[in-house]
Amino acid sequence: MKLMLSYAVILAVTPAMSRAEQHPLAISPGAKVQVFAAKGALGYTSRGDPRRSISGVVEAITPERLTIRDDGVLRTLPLRDVSRLNVAKGKKRHAANVIGGAVAGALFVGLGLTYLATGCDCEAGEVAPTVVLGAASAAAVGGGIGALVKTDRWEAVPLPLVTSPTAGAVRLSIRGVPRGAMVGVTLAF
Repeated sequence: MKLMLSYAVILAVTPAMSRAEQHPLAISPGAKVQVFAAKGALGYTSRGDPRRSISGVVEAITPERLTIRDDGVLRTLPLRDVSRLNVAKGKKRHAANVIGGAVAGALFVGLGLTYLATGCDCEAGEVAPTVVLGAASAAAVGGGIGALVKTDRWEAVPLPLVTSPTAGAVRLSIRGVPRGAMVGVTLAF
């Protein structure tokens, strides 16, 4: 019976522990993070509205506090106030940037050439290929410029980040994760 109970405890604890241990180096000094916290915990904007999130580089992390550099300013906040934490895992491109650049280039050059053609003594058959070719060329250039724009790709980090149970303690933690909830049991001997 004791052996069966031991296996049950190990099976109950292992998924929560392995999930939290997947990111031991994800949050270390130098990592770029996006922090979401309780209303007012991150300070206020210039208009007096509470900040919901900040992005910056981790300067230090302890079991109780997270210190990040945000626009040259060091901010230290208690981990208990952090509701969600994302870490940057590379860059990504967006198809909307490519499409937007192509449309903007085509419209700008196409309308510009059409406007210039209204002042010449040309026939419509002579102007149309020039406008179409110019708009297509500008669409290609605009799409290429849009493809160069990259943004950060964020990955959620499960909370709590650091646990330091005391000897002889039993700790239960419940946290929301992207597709449900994570329940963790920590036993310290």
